[in-house]
Amino acid sequence: MHTLAVNSVSMLLSYLVTHSKCNFIPDAMKPHLNEQQEEQQLPPLFVTELLMEINGLYFTPNANHYLMGSEEIIRRIQDSTLSVKNLVTDDYFHSFTKPKINDKLEEHAVGEGPSLAAIFEDDKHLHTLINNTNETIEKAFELAWKYAESFEPFRQYYRDNENLDVEAVGKGEHDVKFFAESLAEYKRQHEETTKIVGNMSVGMLLCDASKLKTKMLPSPQKCLEVRRFLYTF
Repeated sequence: MHTLAVNSVSMLLSYLVTHSKCNFIPDAMKPHLNEQQEEQQLPPLFVTELLMEINGLYFTPNANHYLMGSEEIIRRIQDSTLSVKNLVTDDYFHSFTKPKINDKLEEHAVGEGPSLAAIFEDDKHLHTLINNTNETIEKAFELAWKYAESFEPFRQYYRDNENLDVEAVGKGEHDVKFFAESLAEYKRQHEETTKIVGNMSVGMLLCDASKLKTKMLPSPQKCLEVRRFLYTF
């Protein structure tokens, strides 16, 4: 039972490591990459959404959620093996643990047998596998954050657009150059935003930025409409 549990955790780790080495293309660390990614060797294992607020970007579910999920999987593996009845005390094995010699039953001297829970607790190899599993998940999100960092310029102009004081702009005196530059900038923002790829495979993770894109698209468009209105006013 102990070997079964250890092998199961080892297989889980191997699966995570294998997928973490796939689906990562350095040139793809750009949110506006609109070409198809290279053919993937393996599909991503997990999905996480990249979301945005004015003050920052975040993933959901994040690394902590997946770490807790991994911990739950390993706990259930151990619980499954611990749920198997101790065979040492099973009546079927009395012929081995309590043999009859010269028509006399020998004393059952092996007790309850080894404690599987204690073996799990003392198994350094098992703990190493668990630690490596956690590190693999953490590294996967470190890579995802490198991808998320490429969205920072988008977040900054989204923040600036949302904080735009329309009334103050309307009261100001502006020349043709101001309007030309403003229209060109917001048009550029809109074009760049439309090129954001909704789903990007980064290691073992599928980073879903579709909601982020949907949230950002109206921002430069609204500013464009304000500038056009002021220009024609």
